[in-house]
Amino acid sequence: MEYSSRPPGAGDAEPALAGIASTPAAATRRRRTEQSLISPEILKQLSRPQEWRAFATIALQWALIALAIAACIWSGSWWVTIPALAFIATRQHALLIMMHDAAHSLISHDRGVNDAVSNLFCSFPFLVSTRRYRANHLMHHRNVNAADDPDLDDNVHPETLRALLSMLAQDLLFMSVLKAMRRSRKFGVLAIYFTRQPGFATERVLFLGFIATFAGAMFTFRIWPQFLLYWGVPFFSFLQALLRLRGFSEHAGRINSDLLTHARTIDVGPVERIVFAPCNVNRHLEHHLYPSVPAHNLEALSDALRANQEFARGARRTQGYLASSLCVFSELYGAAAANPVGRPH
Repeated sequence: MEYSSRPPGAGDAEPALAGIASTPAAATRRRRTEQSLISPEILKQLSRPQEWRAFATIALQWALIALAIAACIWSGSWWVTIPALAFIATRQHALLIMMHDAAHSLISHDRGVNDAVSNLFCSFPFLVSTRRYRANHLMHHRNVNAADDPDLDDNVHPETLRALLSMLAQDLLFMSVLKAMRRSRKFGVLAIYFTRQPGFATERVLFLGFIATFAGAMFTFRIWPQFLLYWGVPFFSFLQALLRLRGFSEHAGRINSDLLTHARTIDVGPVERIVFAPCNVNRHLEHHLYPSVPAHNLEALSDALRANQEFARGARRTQGYLASSLCVFSELYGAAAANPVGRPH
C-alpha cells in the first residue's frame, strides 16, 4: 500500500481549534485556548485510537443490519419491515460516522489498514471514497462556518419549521435522491478513476475487488430485489432525513458564534442516541476542538472539558434533538427563532 504507519493520535485533522478564523492572531488565541481547556497528558490519552473498538463498532452495525433483515424475512409483515428499514438507516448512519473517524485516521494506527477497513465496510457500500471524503472534510475543519466551508449549506437551517418538515417529507418520499447523488459527487468513488491526483492506486484496486464481489453475489444468489429493499430504501429515504437533521444540528444557528459555541454539544438519551447520535456524533463541539480524539472517547473528552470552568461557562449545552425546551428544535424554532443567527443576509 502507498501509506505508511503513523504514531498514535497523530491523525490527519487540522490542529485543535482550527477553522473559525484564519489570521495568525486567531491561531495564537486558539492554541492558548486549547492548552487551557485540557491537559496535554489527558488529550494524548484520549487521542489514542483503539483498533479493536473501532473494528467492533463497525462489525456491530453490520450485525444489527443483518438481524433487522432477518426479522423482516421471518415476520413477512410490513408492520415489522417498515420500522426495521428505519432502523437499518440508523445503522447506515453509524457506518458513515465511522467513515468520518477514518477520515481523521482514527480507526487504526496504520493508514493503509485505516483506509482499507473504512473503504470496504463504511465507504464503498455508499459508493464513497474515504480518501476523497477526507479531503472534503478536512477543508470543512479548516474553514468551518466560513464562506469556503464545503459544508456551509448543511450548516444553515430552513427558516421555518414548516419548511423543514416539507424537506423531511421529501426525504422520506424519495424526492431527495437526485440531490443526494449530486452532493455525493464531491467524494464519490467513481471519480477516483478519472483523477490525476496521486495516491488512489490502492483504492482503485480495492474498489474493483469490492464491486466484483458484490455483483457476483447479487447475480449468483439473485438477491437484487432484497438489496434494493433492505439497503436502497433506507439509504434513499430514512437516511436522507437523518442526515439532514443531524447535519444542521451541528452548526445551524451558530455560524456567527465564537470558539466555544460555533458547534453544538448535545446531551442525548438512549432513544435519541440510537436514532440521531450513533458513535457519540452528538459531541460535535468537542470533535471540532480536538479532532484527534476518536469517536469512542468523545464522551470522556466531554466529561473532561466539563470540569474546566472556561469551557463550562462558555459552551452552551443543548438538551437533545427534539424532546425538551432546550433541544435543537427549540433553539432554532422556539422563542429564539424569531431572531435566528443563521447565514447573514
